[in-house]
Amino acid sequence: EETIYKYLINKFDFYLSLGYSRREFIEITLKFPTIYTYGIDNIKIKIDNMIKFGYSKRAILKISKKVPVIFAYSIDSINAKIQNLIDYGYTKKDVIKMTTAFPLLFIYNFELLSTKRDDIRALGYGKNDIIKMTKTFPQLYGLTNDNIKNKIDNFINVGYSYEDVIKMTKSFPMLFSLSVDNINLKKEQIMNMGYTSKQFLLMSKKFPTIY
Repeated sequence: EETIYKYLINKFDFYLSLGYSRREFIEITLKFPTIYTYGIDNIKIKIDNMIKFGYSKRAILKISKKVPVIFAYSIDSINAKIQNLIDYGYTKKDVIKMTTAFPLLFIYNFELLSTKRDDIRALGYGKNDIIKMTKTFPQLYGLTNDNIKNKIDNFINVGYSYEDVIKMTKSFPMLFSLSVDNINLKKEQIMNMGYTSKQFLLMSKKFPTIY
């Protein structure tokens, strides 16, 4: 029992030294108790590998808090996931920024990302549009195709045409993060300023960041 206790304490202290708070690490171990089985030396090697690529220690900590299983991946697997994004058209800097903001990209396999891109292209976006949109809003990769379609429909129900929505989201993909209530509330707020519904739609088509 004493040996097991020392083993757990050693791992616990190591993760705290990386920057986790006690509460954060306890919550992670409740979801992923296997994190205690990851070798300390192997984790250090993986961290060094990511630092050499360009990630900061702070970014690695943020990523591992969201996707602790990244420490279970081999270095080759991590590098392959990064290279897959670069091969699609992102720069090294883009990949670091995207995966730090949306660490789940490390979980998605190549086939899933390819399918998501095909689905988005089928909606009316080109490859360059997808790259531009996901650089700004990488969480787009986390939305299902049905979810994206529903969000497009939400804007159409407000009064935009399908073409309007595609054009607006190309320039401001964060629109896909809005719920129906968010959309209606913003329209209501602007109209309370004295704008008509038609004027609001006209202005927001040209200035979608108003949302």
